[in-house]
Amino acid sequence: DLLMILATHGFVLANVPSYDNDGLRIVEHEYRQHYQHLHDTELVERLRIERAGFRAVALTTNTSLLTATANDRGYDSVFSRQVETLAQPGDLLVAISTSGQSPSVLRALEAGARIGAARLGLSGKGGGAMAPLCDLCLVVPSDDTQKIQEVHIASGHYLCMAVEEELGR
Repeated sequence: DLLMILATHGFVLANVPSYDNDGLRIVEHEYRQHYQHLHDTELVERLRIERAGFRAVALTTNTSLLTATANDRGYDSVFSRQVETLAQPGDLLVAISTSGQSPSVLRALEAGARIGAARLGLSGKGGGAMAPLCDLCLVVPSDDTQKIQEVHIASGHYLCMAVEEELGR
């Protein structure tokens, strides 16, 4: 949907000035095949333009931290603990949940709100409980998990491209 793409582009570009102040873009999600969604790679390394890297982190990649947090605090805290530790006011938290109901993602969004991070959500299935926790939530109009995740992957690449083209010159 072109309107959804334009709204997202405007939201992201309104929130990426934090990069100019050493802001940190935080990416987190609930997918089992998270390696397909690690858009922090395109921001740290590059997508298409040779440029300096942007600060970004995926909250799903440190298996020791995920395991320790799940054991000590419960799985619902695996992302929120990292957001509480790493995020600062003005950072951009990108939360991805196919259903919009993942407790670990919801808690991370709540932590981001307390800190003052901008919150962009990618969801499907009506947006679920995460939609009202986001400053902007893009809801794929489908109940088909595979289709929702395919749109999320494409959206992530588009958002990285928009940030790179705007700030990577």
